[in-house]
Amino acid sequence: MSLEEARQLWQRGGVNHYEFDIVVRQFVYKSPPVRIRVVNGVETGASYTKTGEVGQPGSFRVVQAGDRAPPEQWQQWATVPLLFQSISDCRPPCEFLSASFDATYGFPVRLHLGHEISDAGYGLEVLNFAELRSPNQ
Repeated sequence: MSLEEARQLWQRGGVNHYEFDIVVRQFVYKSPPVRIRVVNGVETGASYTKTGEVGQPGSFRVVQAGDRAPPEQWQQWATVPLLFQSISDCRPPCEFLSASFDATYGFPVRLHLGHEISDAGYGLEVLNFAELRSPNQ
């Protein structure tokens, strides 16, 4: 599925309330998955789904499941439109892009953006996507 086909599928679905887990993979940075909740198309909160280490070598710290995740770890990918935007924004010096999309909703499920050099890019994985029937669910 192409980026444009995926974006159109997402837009046709009209999903405004949803949540998903995001895992960010970078060469030296690690973090447990972060659950992001979106209501009326706007992010309303993000917290870690598992206990684990977050940070870079020499500055790892332990976070607990349920702890609020700091915005700098997830805010640029806080909604499905922002995930699509991160793909669209991948231009030079971004040398490498791969993406796959959910067949039902169209949202990006895996992204790798960055440079051919192994430590110069990042990967994202979207897990446990759930459409919420109402904002209060």
